[in-house]
Amino acid sequence: MNWKMKALVQNTVAALPDRLAQPVYYRIQKKFGDPASDIGPRYRSAARMGAWARRYHQGMDDASVLETGTGRAIDVPIACYLMGAGKIVSVDLNHYLRPELIRQSLRYL
Repeated sequence: MNWKMKALVQNTVAALPDRLAQPVYYRIQKKFGDPASDIGPRYRSAARMGAWARRYHQGMDDASVLETGTGRAIDVPIACYLMGAGKIVSVDLNHYLRPELIRQSLRYL
């Protein structure tokens, strides 16, 4: 999508009250976004984070992980769990994550 059009849509949705903006944003993402195409890079990014933790710390085994800005994908917390993290907290101000997006991430694995 053209970046100007994307910016216009995002700014328009952001101007709506939260109770309207969140469902509208979700529907737009579902119709025009392609979250499946982003899954692989997110897992690769998490793998790099795990490699960094092994190199500079004690690795991910039983680590506590805080992810801020979960968004519509739970791939990084899943990857942290698979790398051995003991506690994972993932937070976001917006409620973009939906059960069907979690299932999509799990199917990718």
